[in-house]
Amino acid sequence: MKKRVLSMFMALALCLTLLPTAAFAEGEDVSISGGVIGGGETGGEGGGIYVAPGSPTEGGGGTYIPREDTQTEIWCVSKPDSIGRGYDGTTDGGTIPIDLTFTDGTNEIKLKEGTGFTAKKTFDSADAGWHTVTVEIALIGEAAAKYKLKAGEGTFTIGGNINKAYPDLTVSLSKTACTAGEKLLPLLSVKGAPEDAEVTYYYAPINSGYLEFEGSEAVPKIDENTAISEPGTYYVYAKSGETKNYEEERSATVALTVTEPAAASVSKADGTDGGTYKTLPAALNAAQDGDTVKLLANHTTNWGDVEAGEYATLAVVRKTLTLDLNGMTVDYLTVGEVVPDEEGGILDSYNGNLTVVDNIQGDSCGKIKNLEFVKGSLAIQGGRIGDSDGSNLTCDGSSGTVTISGGTVCNVTVGDGAAVTVTGGSGHCGTWQAGRAAVTVTGGAFGDVTFANPRNVQLTGGSFEKIAVSGASAVSLSALLANGYAFYSTSGAYQSAEGTELSSVRVQKHTHNINADGKCTECGAAFGASVTARGGGASDASYYDTIDSAFTAAHEGDTVTLLANITNRGGSGIFVSGGPYTLDLNGHRIDAGIDLVVGDMDNSEVLLRGELTVKDSSTDNAGYVQYLKLWNGDLTVESGSFHWIIESTPDSVGTITITGGTAETVTHCSPNVTFRLSGGTFDRISISSTCGENVFPSDLLADGYAYANKNSGAIQNGEGYSDVSDVTVVKHDHTWNDGVCACGVSCAHSEMNSDGKCSVCGKLLAVASVTKDSTTTYFDDIHAAFGGAESSSGSTLTLLQDVTLADGADIYIRPDSGDYRFTVDWNGHTLSGNTWRSLLTFSGSTSVTLTDSSEAKTGGVCNNGMGAAVYLSIGGSNSVEITGGTYSPLVTTDEGCYGTVRISGGVFKNPEGSGQSTALYVAKGGKLAALLADGVTLANDESGTNLLDVYSRSTTGHGTFYVVAHTHTIGESTNKCACGYTCSHTAVDTDGKCTVCKKPMAAMVTKGGESRAYAALNDALSAADGGTVKLLADAGGITISSPLKLDLNGKTAEKLTVTGDVTLASLLPEGYAFKSGSTWISDLSSTELTNVSMAKIPIKSMDYPTEMSMTYGGMGTLLVKVEKETGTGTVSFQWYKVEDGKTTAVGSATAKNQFDLSTQKLSAGQHTFRFSVTCDGYEKMSQDIVVTVERASIGANRITPPTAQENLTYNGQEQALITAGSVTSGGAMQYSLAENGTYSQGIPTGTDAGAYTVWYRVIGDENHNDTAPASVAVRIGQKPLTITGVTAASKTYDGTKTAGITSVIFDGVNLNRGTDYTVAASFDDAGVGNVKNVTATVTLMEQTAKNYALEQSSFNTTGSITKAAVPDFTKKTALVIVNGHEKTYTVTLPALPKLETPKEYGALTYEIGEIKLNDGYYTSGAKVENGALTLPIQKNDVETTGPVGTVTVVIKSTNYEDITLTVNVNATNKLIPTVTAPTANALTYNGSEQALVTAGKTTGGTMLYRLDDSEWSEQIPTAKNAGEYTVWYKVQGDAEYADVAEQSLTVTAVKKAVTVTALNQSAHTGSTAPDLSSPKADKDYKVEGLVGADTLSGTVTLTYAQTPDMSKPGKTAINIAGTLSNDNYEITYVPGTLTVSNQPSSGGGSSSGGSSSGGGSSSSDRDTSSSGTVKTETTKNNDGSVTKTETKKDGTKVETTTGKDGSTVKTTTNPNGSSVTETKAADGSTGTVKTDKNGQTTAETALSSKAIEDAKKSGEAVKAPVEVKASRDSSTAPTVEVELPKNSGDTKVEIPVSNVKPGTVAVLVHADGTEEIVKNSLPTEDGIQLTINGGATVKIVDNSKNFADTRNHWAKDAIDFVSARGLVNGMSTTIYAPNASTTRAQLWTILARQNDADLTGGSIWYEKAQNWAKEKGISDGMNPNGTINRAQMVTMLWRAMGQPAAASGASFADVPADSYYAQAVAWAIENGITAGVGGGRFDPNSTCTRGQIATFLYRYMK
Repeated sequence: MKKRVLSMFMALALCLTLLPTAAFAEGEDVSISGGVIGGGETGGEGGGIYVAPGSPTEGGGGTYIPREDTQTEIWCVSKPDSIGRGYDGTTDGGTIPIDLTFTDGTNEIKLKEGTGFTAKKTFDSADAGWHTVTVEIALIGEAAAKYKLKAGEGTFTIGGNINKAYPDLTVSLSKTACTAGEKLLPLLSVKGAPEDAEVTYYYAPINSGYLEFEGSEAVPKIDENTAISEPGTYYVYAKSGETKNYEEERSATVALTVTEPAAASVSKADGTDGGTYKTLPAALNAAQDGDTVKLLANHTTNWGDVEAGEYATLAVVRKTLTLDLNGMTVDYLTVGEVVPDEEGGILDSYNGNLTVVDNIQGDSCGKIKNLEFVKGSLAIQGGRIGDSDGSNLTCDGSSGTVTISGGTVCNVTVGDGAAVTVTGGSGHCGTWQAGRAAVTVTGGAFGDVTFANPRNVQLTGGSFEKIAVSGASAVSLSALLANGYAFYSTSGAYQSAEGTELSSVRVQKHTHNINADGKCTECGAAFGASVTARGGGASDASYYDTIDSAFTAAHEGDTVTLLANITNRGGSGIFVSGGPYTLDLNGHRIDAGIDLVVGDMDNSEVLLRGELTVKDSSTDNAGYVQYLKLWNGDLTVESGSFHWIIESTPDSVGTITITGGTAETVTHCSPNVTFRLSGGTFDRISISSTCGENVFPSDLLADGYAYANKNSGAIQNGEGYSDVSDVTVVKHDHTWNDGVCACGVSCAHSEMNSDGKCSVCGKLLAVASVTKDSTTTYFDDIHAAFGGAESSSGSTLTLLQDVTLADGADIYIRPDSGDYRFTVDWNGHTLSGNTWRSLLTFSGSTSVTLTDSSEAKTGGVCNNGMGAAVYLSIGGSNSVEITGGTYSPLVTTDEGCYGTVRISGGVFKNPEGSGQSTALYVAKGGKLAALLADGVTLANDESGTNLLDVYSRSTTGHGTFYVVAHTHTIGESTNKCACGYTCSHTAVDTDGKCTVCKKPMAAMVTKGGESRAYAALNDALSAADGGTVKLLADAGGITISSPLKLDLNGKTAEKLTVTGDVTLASLLPEGYAFKSGSTWISDLSSTELTNVSMAKIPIKSMDYPTEMSMTYGGMGTLLVKVEKETGTGTVSFQWYKVEDGKTTAVGSATAKNQFDLSTQKLSAGQHTFRFSVTCDGYEKMSQDIVVTVERASIGANRITPPTAQENLTYNGQEQALITAGSVTSGGAMQYSLAENGTYSQGIPTGTDAGAYTVWYRVIGDENHNDTAPASVAVRIGQKPLTITGVTAASKTYDGTKTAGITSVIFDGVNLNRGTDYTVAASFDDAGVGNVKNVTATVTLMEQTAKNYALEQSSFNTTGSITKAAVPDFTKKTALVIVNGHEKTYTVTLPALPKLETPKEYGALTYEIGEIKLNDGYYTSGAKVENGALTLPIQKNDVETTGPVGTVTVVIKSTNYEDITLTVNVNATNKLIPTVTAPTANALTYNGSEQALVTAGKTTGGTMLYRLDDSEWSEQIPTAKNAGEYTVWYKVQGDAEYADVAEQSLTVTAVKKAVTVTALNQSAHTGSTAPDLSSPKADKDYKVEGLVGADTLSGTVTLTYAQTPDMSKPGKTAINIAGTLSNDNYEITYVPGTLTVSNQPSSGGGSSSGGSSSGGGSSSSDRDTSSSGTVKTETTKNNDGSVTKTETKKDGTKVETTTGKDGSTVKTTTNPNGSSVTETKAADGSTGTVKTDKNGQTTAETALSSKAIEDAKKSGEAVKAPVEVKASRDSSTAPTVEVELPKNSGDTKVEIPVSNVKPGTVAVLVHADGTEEIVKNSLPTEDGIQLTINGGATVKIVDNSKNFADTRNHWAKDAIDFVSARGLVNGMSTTIYAPNASTTRAQLWTILARQNDADLTGGSIWYEKAQNWAKEKGISDGMNPNGTINRAQMVTMLWRAMGQPAAASGASFADVPADSYYAQAVAWAIENGITAGVGGGRFDPNSTCTRGQIATFLYRYMK
């Protein structure tokens, strides 16, 4: 486009013409250099002056030269080499002016085209390029008058260039808006494109800067399938390609608005239309109860918005609605809602009641992938819920009811309390997690369904293609059946429900009729047990094959009744968990070493609790259990017989209650089990040492029961012994003897009388008690009692008896630390003793109260020795309080006592002969008064008559001293009280006298919170010491030399003097000032005042603003509030203005507290004022007050707004839009066409039609604000426009109705298509035809549409559609016929190529064209039907083979040209059939006839078989016995096909494996070893693997490997051998074990009656004499290695491969599925992989030094010679133990993994068994790589997360990688939110995890990661909740790597070299971490999503 404009300007420049003009003025000389002046065009009319060049007058002589009629001959001497212009389709060059230079031989004459000559310029071609231009010239004007051209000069040639033109390209849209997903191409058309130019269309989301991305994802090309999925505004343009005459060009863009399609519609309950909605959530929210919401599009939840708190895309049903899926899919739907509060409770909830239907027609099916039912009700009548990818129906706990009557439900999870009922529907499948929820199935058709952990599932109907149960609680399918129902096959046969899986069954009613043998007389089913619900009868029972399935089906409170004896379970016990249940033995036995155990363990080795009551309802008490054990739970025995009742292990937990029954032995071995025996008879009850010491049989008894001899009835002592024998448990009342009963039970002394005796047995128990918080503990030792009180703060020790300590003994209370507080209540009792020390000492951190609560008050402490009664030495903040008690002979306190002793009561004695001098003593420095509480003192008598002087350290002499109430009485002369108290003058009355002693005082001194009065003023001044001295009387001279505060208190001092550092001002209390008479003293700089008094300052406070504002010209008042002292005078004010540092009074003093600022006429800006206040002669000045004057607004009354111009119509010219407005004062008016645009005083104008808004405002002066913009609406109207003609172009059929328009003619105006308008046209239909009607629709574009009003947009014309050529395809096929054979052949003709939508062939007809076949083959009858040729071939005697002719078929159609198909016919004499040989079946003897081969196939003839020499037959040969068979087969030909010769194959039916196992035996130490001399089947050994009634002949021999030592525990192998044989069986003998134990509890079912150790799994790995090698194969492989395969008789297969490099791989595969692979690599590394029969894999590898050295040299990882398969479950994942040579250092090791994924991780197993994911373990192409030092044990786990929103996401692999390693977690277990943004705190945490930083602790979740990032220099730690952009992400990652340098800089255009992230981006590019976003851009500032972060981390770590 730029080139085109430039060429136009160049052409214009060449057209410039110089026209010489001279002005002649009088008296001036004129210089003329040739030419004609005056006259006509040639100078000949009217005369003139001709001046020849170079003539004498050229210098300005002014001479007149007369005109000459002769012309001078001239010729051209200089012309342009070439001219140029743009392509216009013509050869005319006239638009390009030229200049020529001529000569007449002497003079040079320059002439210009147009003034001096004309020139016709013709290009030799109209096309763009270089050409020859012929120029024909003729002189004109003055040149023609003067000159003539020399002959031949009129024509010449020059070069010429025609530049390629730029087409005037215009794109248009048939409509300016479409919906998302609508195809764009049909909407587009282009005008102005050259006919031979390729036109392409593009769209962009922006209207500028898009060209650099043209063709990329950002600006994609538009083809026939292009549609925009995201709503918004897009810009579409066309591009025409470069052609011969035109440059490449792009049109201007046109805007296209893409709107969201409707997602759902609502039909109201009354049948009316409720409208359509853009989203499903919007429709659900708009719908009301009873409405139906119908899906119109699939709905996908935006999980990024949901996680960010935006729930607009979350579909939630909160009303009663019907949802019609209409064949659409919803990814997630919630029914009901529960809103939690911040504390985890429920803030609000909503019921959702939803009915789901799917009313779509056809095969499509509506689907809800994930449906969460939260609250309300749900009815499913159609559609599909859930899917095979794990999507499901989830019913939250207590959500409500779900009814499924139609549709399909796949995968269901039902929370506790929810209820699901299935009545219909089909194809239900997947896993149904029932838990404890109620799931009822009454009908419906199920596919493959599994009920996981079923608890409350009830089946009463329904059919199942396959049904299974799984989980810990799933023992059998019987648990699912409701009572009275059973499974039946589709043929009606009863099916046992005891397994975990059935196929092709239905559930129907069935009533068992059970006989005495436990068999149903109707269906013949045999049952081992029944279940009866609590309160139910026999008719309510449900029956089960085994006791295990019965317990699985039982519910709490149910009774399981045994229907048959249980005698053989292969050594396994019966484990009961859950309950409570009741087991009724019903006269049957559980023996043969079978344990009945209460409690169980799940697959995670977590103990499960059980509750079981065992009874026997039989009349003959025949019910028997050999071993009854408790593992975990509660066991109750009511009746029955038992060999042994015991805990399973010493770690068992629970209770055993026995109320009846008989047992040979009861053993208690677990301290965690509680026995309660209240009945029963026992041969022996024993206590194991594992219960600990002091546990006896009596501890097993329930309260009120004892043991009695079962024969004599005498009570037995159950205490002190480990067992009792021959006892029965009877009711018993204790008889006490010194606290012990005859039964051995000692009294618990649980209750005690006040005298310390047991209230039960009467035994004296305690001397004291300690009570705390209503809990009392009794002590029989006083020391222990004090210890108990001391250690129990807040307790009370109460003496229960008089206590006398042993001679010399004392009680010393001294805690080491803490705060111990207790009370000692003597309770009328005495603590006495005889010691030289204090009898009772309190020391250290003790706080104690001593009291006596008895009425007699006789309790206390008496020391009869030389020591004191009580000694107090307490410290810290502790205290002793004595409120009562008698203490003799002494209570003393320590001089170092820091605590507080307070005595408020009590008696203190010092009897004669005590050896003490006092009864109460205070250590030196103290006085008795300090110990006494307020209001008490000491006296010699109880009445208080004889008081003691308590201001001494102790009492004096012997006697008794009482604590009495007391008030001081002061003597006037002594100033003392009788108790020794001296008056301290602490208070005075209003007369200045002491309130106690009434003496007059001079002054009062207050300091430290205490006050004291002094009679002498100088004494008060001396004592002040910084305090306050208050005068109580007038004073003379006062001299103050030290700091203090002086309060004259209304008194007067004749003279006041200060000395030293004391100032007068420092004496004043706050708020006071000195006065002399009535004058205030303001000058306090002197040291002396006379006649001085002190008064409060009258002005207490001044309240005023220091800043205020007002508006220019407005009101403003300064208001001052003054608070003055009560009783003071009036207040006056003086105002001041401060300018340039000078203060000037404003007016005079006034009593007004207001200052009117408006009187000052202040300009806008800041001004400063002050004021002073005067009261009672005291003046106080204010601070500065700053007044801000704001600019004023300009009032509307000053403004005349502008007015709009009326009746404006578009005319192509600028027009004034308004009439100007005005403003009277305060500013000037300005205008703009944009509110925030540039304003000026010019009047705005407009050209285009449309609405204009003219904005105006007034710009204020220095004292006025600008006004807010206001506007005037103006409109320029459109000009009417009419279409007068449209021309349509014909086209070839393309399946569309789209028509092309070549021209559109408008009335009165010439418009350009593509820039001014678009036109879209269509035929009435897409079919072929001539003169078809075409409807054209014209749409004006952009500015044209704005300026013109199109009165008619549609116009009809005509056009034609011609037939199209058929797309190329193979039009030939072939047919082979057989000579001499009559047959009608059918040939499928080549299918017509599939046409692109919407193309179609129309009506098709097939016709036979030509049949050209050799003679003898065909006569007639050929036809074409349904796309196939039918060709009858007659029988002939022709033997020629090869091509024999052709047949053609012609296909005619409506819209396409005719098509001819050719069938090439070839002949043969007979066809050779293609044979697929039969294959040998892998057979093992099973007792039945078995087909030996799988049938072969033939394309002709008949396949026949025979066995050895038998007859040929079409039947497959069969055999029953093991052996080798030869099967022969051939093809018997027919008239058309030849025979195929017989061939054979060998088939082997191998022998079936049979195991003969010696059964394990058990015995106790001291017994005899079991006899093995005559072994019996099923008793001493067992045979496993026989089919039907087959038997083995021969004998079995059992022997001990060595003589068993029966004196000690141990094990001895039992060898087994024999002569058993049968030609159809391979026999293996497996030894057993004799276990000798000295623990009775080790007996029972766990060690006898079957094989619980050893067994077939261990012997199958051995090569016994009867299982040698039967087959060996050796294979040489392509890589040079050799594989040797050995197959043994027992099925063991050993495969050994030896490589060319010496490496070996040996794999042993056992018949039970276990295997071992041993590898030795050529470099010396070894590896072993073991897989057991359950698929559990362990591996070991030792890597050689050579392997490690080679790998490190090459920089690669060492590949371990093992391979494992990762598991999703860590508990079953393969374990790999890696061993490295010493000093190997850090070594990269790759462990091969067959199924490695990005989410596969290595899990490090620590020595203590804990596990840790190795975050830096990396998936490679073949395995997992990690760094190891020394050695490690790891598990290989597939830890991929199943996020619903990443399954098809571009970053799925990266997300799996980081989430599996815990680097980035999901938002939940199912949601990752890959498109959500990431915060800075989240990135710190991710990087910290990746670097194994310790993130435990911290006040907020990211604190530790934040600190780590700051410490490592990765981040500044700021803005934790800010989102991360791409630049920050790469930079932090780079810093975490240590900021490595990149080899070169970043190459992105948007990454400046000096940006902070430039180096990081360069590093990331270099290391493959990022490649940018396309178009050479990195996009550093865009938000980094969680998916991008995962990708960065993934690439970085890899």
